[in-house]
Amino acid sequence: MISKSTNAKEPLKQMRMPSLEDPVKRAENIAQMPRKGSLKVLTTEDAWCSIEVQKAQLEDIAIRPILEKKLNSEYRPSWQEIAPESPATKRYWALWDSLHLKDGV
Repeated sequence: MISKSTNAKEPLKQMRMPSLEDPVKRAENIAQMPRKGSLKVLTTEDAWCSIEVQKAQLEDIAIRPILEKKLNSEYRPSWQEIAPESPATKRYWALWDSLHLKDGV
């Protein structure tokens, strides 16, 4: 038989519902905590120039067809022109409007 003593209800009285402000306060406290560790910045001394990047892109069999068409025309080629190309080239073709040239790259 289960006892219905008042002691069983005591823990429920002590519990409180978290307010909506609690997560905000926690986030603010986290944001103000001092950062541990250090930040490392890596730089390279052999940065590629645009010509080297373009050369590498033209050697890439998936990028080359799209890059050549972008260099020669602002209009997306027809599907018939791209259909024989690789699946990767077709994906680049689908992204045509998102791909922009800068310094031939």
